[in-house]
Amino acid sequence: PQASAYVGSGILFGILGAILLAVALLPARRGPAMLLLKPASDKSFGGGSVRISERSVRHISSRAAELVPGVREAVTRVRMRNDGWQVHCRASITPESSLSDTSTAVRTAISQAIQQQTGLPASRIDVESHQATLQAARQLH
Repeated sequence: PQASAYVGSGILFGILGAILLAVALLPARRGPAMLLLKPASDKSFGGGSVRISERSVRHISSRAAELVPGVREAVTRVRMRNDGWQVHCRASITPESSLSDTSTAVRTAISQAIQQQTGLPASRIDVESHQATLQAARQLH
């Protein structure tokens, strides 16, 4: 009886291990993507389609914001809506930079980068500016 309990436990743990291994090997869940379709007569896409993930647009917008002089770091969230991309950007601005001027420059940079990279407009860009690092704010929460 004791040996059968050990065998049963071994089988149970083997099955559990196999399940955990299968779950670990599954591909990571991808974020939502926007599918851009062009008519077959449009030679710029060769009649095919292009997928742009929200993650890619988030990286494009964050990078564009961080290239603005006076921005230490930027974190963005993006969503695709019927009228274009909606972006919310939290930007850490250096103390010697003007919050309003730098925020305006961030908004312009994000708008241009998204339009250039995706071909779709940014319908709304909200910029939340701080003159402290976002890393310090993350550590407080």
